[in-house]
Amino acid sequence: MNSVKIFLRTDHLNTTGTHTVYIRLISNRRKKDISLHIYVKPNDWMFSKNLVKKSDPKYLRKNKLIKKYLNKAESIVDEYFFNDEQLTFDDFEKKLLNKEYSDASFTDFVNDELAEKNYSAETLKTYLTQITKLQRFKKKLAFSEINKSFITGYKEFMLKELGNNPNTANKSLSMLKTFVNWAVEKNLMKDNPFNNIKITKGKGKREYLNIAELNKLENLYYDKELDYKQLNVLRYFLFVCYTGLRYTDIKNLKYSHIKKRLFRDGEIEFIELKMHKTGLDVSIPIIEKAKKLMPKKIARNQTVFRVLSNQKTNKYLKEIIKTAGIDKNITFHSARHTLATTGLESGIPIEVVSKILGHTEIKMTQIYAKVNDGLKYREMMKLDQSDRQ
Repeated sequence: MNSVKIFLRTDHLNTTGTHTVYIRLISNRRKKDISLHIYVKPNDWMFSKNLVKKSDPKYLRKNKLIKKYLNKAESIVDEYFFNDEQLTFDDFEKKLLNKEYSDASFTDFVNDELAEKNYSAETLKTYLTQITKLQRFKKKLAFSEINKSFITGYKEFMLKELGNNPNTANKSLSMLKTFVNWAVEKNLMKDNPFNNIKITKGKGKREYLNIAELNKLENLYYDKELDYKQLNVLRYFLFVCYTGLRYTDIKNLKYSHIKKRLFRDGEIEFIELKMHKTGLDVSIPIIEKAKKLMPKKIARNQTVFRVLSNQKTNKYLKEIIKTAGIDKNITFHSARHTLATTGLESGIPIEVVSKILGHTEIKMTQIYAKVNDGLKYREMMKLDQSDRQ
């Protein structure tokens, strides 16, 4: 009888201070160990479950790979058992490391691709959520089933059964298109059904807070009327309203990213980092309102805020907005919109706002100038203030 197990090889330490994850085939009291090329620090390994702890920044990707290899290994063992065939170590290794997909294994292919791509934990989680969503429509999906009719049916399912709005459904289709493109590149699909399908992106409503609403939230924070978790979320939400950082950037923000510069008015602190989404270097001055929100520094390499998951952040944020009596659908990303609109309304040049937000093109920032009625009013007031002959 053959059996397989995952284990961390602890008798050899790599130069990076990590150990290697192996899979072992046991056959007739003999064993064969195969490296999975997954590297984990000893303190980041759960020996009871043979999985990677959340303390490893890439735990999600590594665990996905481990489960993938374990499932595949068990399938190989079962296949030889039910066919009453002798499984050799060489056959096992070849089948385990060789990627072969039947027509019905589209989702297996996508999961394998995701496991091997070096995505951040947040990005990987987004893709995996899309796979789960796709499987609600079709549990087992064949490459040959993905055609124009399938895509149309999936969109209708999202709109009618899941209650998604058109933008959400189109975003899911865009991700499915990405998966299909991977399959076409690997010659697993001959034709790309998305070639003749246009995925439109509607104009979503960019919710933001005006200056009065922002002041209301500030008062709520300093009055300490919220519970600890809500205060924590409101703290870094307000900070983003004054800095424009994206979720991943505020989550990874460390005190080492804060630099001091000398100006005529004295010493000024700046956030200097490479934005996760665009890879652009940004330099953001920390105004006094933002500085007051920063917790006490303990270590230079410490993260500034204790940022919860995006989902939990938005959950607490909805409660906070309701408590403040603000009738708007505010999400965490609304903080960036708030900086853009209040900044423009306060007279900050659009070029400066664009640089702070890390936009690659000025036309991305111009969207806020178009929707901002406050900006229009401020500019039109100049006609009242001008001298008339």
